[in-house]
Amino acid sequence: MMLLSESLNLSSNDWILLILIFLGFLTLLMKKVDPIQFDFLKNPFKHKLYYQRYLIDRNFKIFDKFYLINYLWILMSISLFFCFCKKYLFLKPFLIYDYISILYFLSVFMFFRKIVNYLIIKINKNRTILKKYWFQSTIFLSYMNFFLIIITTSLELNNILTLKNFKFILIASFSSLIYFNLYFIIGVIKNSTKNFIYLFYYICALKLLPWVLLANFYL
Repeated sequence: MMLLSESLNLSSNDWILLILIFLGFLTLLMKKVDPIQFDFLKNPFKHKLYYQRYLIDRNFKIFDKFYLINYLWILMSISLFFCFCKKYLFLKPFLIYDYISILYFLSVFMFFRKIVNYLIIKINKNRTILKKYWFQSTIFLSYMNFFLIIITTSLELNNILTLKNFKFILIASFSSLIYFNLYFIIGVIKNSTKNFIYLFYYICALKLLPWVLLANFYL
């Protein structure tokens, strides 16, 4: 019991390092589960070939082992970033209890959202455009969170992360998300107005609104 209490009293930097080590373990696990796809994922310059091979030829599946590990990697990264938001935007200390509670809540939240997505695929005629969006957004979030975590943790561990540069990182992250979604939507508009309307409502109702409510609840 004393050992547990002492372990929970580690400094925030120690906990951040432990989280980074586990993220590294998940990265190696993805490589072991599917080394060929991992090779595509780690090289953003292969994204067109990646989409061709795993979205069209292999019929992208939401609950594939590789993507489940990737989802966990993204969730852990986002949870850590939420803790940084609380520290620099709301002046609350980094606590491992906060990180675990955020990670748990996000995991449950994302699990039920994936179930809803899976059901939508089964019953909806526009499943092709949704699969394409889910696949590309998953890959995009992997890249974005990788750079986000590398930058924020490097600055934090070296004690040079400040409110000013954190706000810059936050704005850059939201700008990247907006750019990705606009770029994807514009591509959809060129091919089908009907698909655009459907995708727009989907992004607003099942993609953006839950995250806004979640951020409002935790932050």
